[in-house]
Amino acid sequence: MLKLYDSLSKKQQEDFSEIYYYSFPSYERRPFEILIENSITGNYQLYALIINNHVEAIACVFTPKNNRLCLLDYFAVKENNRGKGIGSALFQELINRMKSLEQILILEVEDPTFGENNEEKIKRIHFYERNGAILIQNYNYLLPDLDGNDQTTPMKLMFAPNSENTIQWSENLPSFINLVFRDLYLCNEDNEILSLNIKNLSVFLII
Repeated sequence: MLKLYDSLSKKQQEDFSEIYYYSFPSYERRPFEILIENSITGNYQLYALIINNHVEAIACVFTPKNNRLCLLDYFAVKENNRGKGIGSALFQELINRMKSLEQILILEVEDPTFGENNEEKIKRIHFYERNGAILIQNYNYLLPDLDGNDQTTPMKLMFAPNSENTIQWSENLPSFINLVFRDLYLCNEDNEILSLNIKNLSVFLII
């Protein structure tokens, strides 16, 4: 069962935050309190997959109003339940919700050609592909530092569900990425990483 954070019990909310903090390194993680504040504004949703009354997987989605594009900000399965199909179940629930709302989910995934744990990064991309997501080719994207250590992370973007209207949604990507950097990453419009992402995107759109 897919449930929103504010409908969870206190214990379930504690389990949600524990999965969040355990699953992501500090340079990719924002204070959990900020995620909750964002959800109150209506531009952010915190989802939990509940099985036998326990939180087994979580997803945090940036959902700006009046925008067809959304961002899968965080996605994680409780460690001892990985490899059991729970992640696929949660992702399919999200995809069904996107379809019903006629929205497209954008995913940020680490670029497997950089850094360590390359096989793990490739497996993550393949996981999303098996569950209906498509990798955006020929576009390199940078995630800004989120913990003050000046560490940017090379990423790739994916989208789901598959859509024939790729030109329509891709034309909205520049403004959407600006929203992500402004509202989620709290970056000014002259941020160097943002400018580079938009520049690379303009090349991708021409191709």
